Amino acid sequence: MKTFIFMGNQYGWIIFIVASICLSLLIAINSTIQVVNAAVLTLQNNNNWTVNANGHQDALRFSYTSQGKVSGIMYDDKIIGFWDHNSQKIIFMRLDNPSDPTSFQIYTGFLFKDTTTNSLGMPLCYQTLSGSFLTPAGAGGSATRNEYGWYAQSPIPCN
Repeated sequence: MKTFIFMGNQYGWIIFIVASICLSLLIAINSTIQVVNAAVLTLQNNNNWTVNANGHQDALRFSYTSQGKVSGIMYDDKIIGFWDHNSQKIIFMRLDNPSDPTSFQIYTGFLFKDTTTNSLGMPLCYQTLSGSFLTPAGAGGSATRNEYGWYAQSPIPCN
């Protein structure tokens, strides 16, 4: 049986690999790691939102507490849910018929700032919530189509 000899020692190659890993870790630890964070927005609690869910537009009126509980009205139906400031995520249920759980729709969306220009070239800024919603058969869904897109926008000052 032949023994692999490296650097005059049969265990030299193991020492070489361990030393290489340690050197790589030291370089990584001492390197400046630049993390780019997206701007964390404060969700507008102003009831000035316009929603478009699968092509159907309406006003979205909601508020949220410091604990993140959301309540409001969309398409004349009650909504309840949560706002997570850290992940910039909203999740809520639209209760079309509160006594019939098959009529509920579950919305999930994320907040971001959207900037565009008007016909005069002036900037227009919006907070935008965008995501998808799930709907069971009782609320218009089917086995082949039960998830739809939605977004809502609220005008904000451009900074």
